[in-house]
Amino acid sequence: LVSARSDEEAATVAALLLREALETPERTAALVAPDQTLARRVAAKLARWGVIPDSSAGEALAGCACGALAGLVSRAAVDPLHPVTLLAILKHPHVRLGLDAEDFAGRREALERHGLRGARPWTWPTLKARLADYPQALALADRVEAILARLPGDTAAPADSARALAGAMEALADDGRGDTGDLWSGHGGEAMSRLLA
Repeated sequence: LVSARSDEEAATVAALLLREALETPERTAALVAPDQTLARRVAAKLARWGVIPDSSAGEALAGCACGALAGLVSRAAVDPLHPVTLLAILKHPHVRLGLDAEDFAGRREALERHGLRGARPWTWPTLKARLADYPQALALADRVEAILARLPGDTAAPADSARALAGAMEALADDGRGDTGDLWSGHGGEAMSRLLA
């Protein structure tokens, strides 16, 4: 019995006990927690040591990279020029837009600095006017606009919305050779592809 002063201390003790069990040959351990918050804290502490526990409760789809991208693209369907959403999409680890990492980073930085800072642009022509002197950033804005324009409005059928969302995510993740990298891989990617299917 361990009397912890806080949830953080309880998570630390549980993580240490689980790690100790893993270091003992032929010993197993399991954590049965009354709430998911404690279990997530323990899992985060174990991850620092390279231990990835298998959780029977699973992981929230929104917490995986593919799920986060799906959420961002869905928000962009409603408000494609919201600066925070647009930058979050462009900074997402799966997004490549057919560019190499260095070129993409330079274009993204120019778009952020010269197009999105200051008063919010409410239309694509307004954003593009700001980027007139920065052709690389302007080309990036054109690409993103073309991808987000494929997303249907709120009156579309769910199947059409799911197809458009998957298509937009793949277009954003494309490396220029038709490869989307590990967008649909891992537990989160597989779960998102099943959900959209």
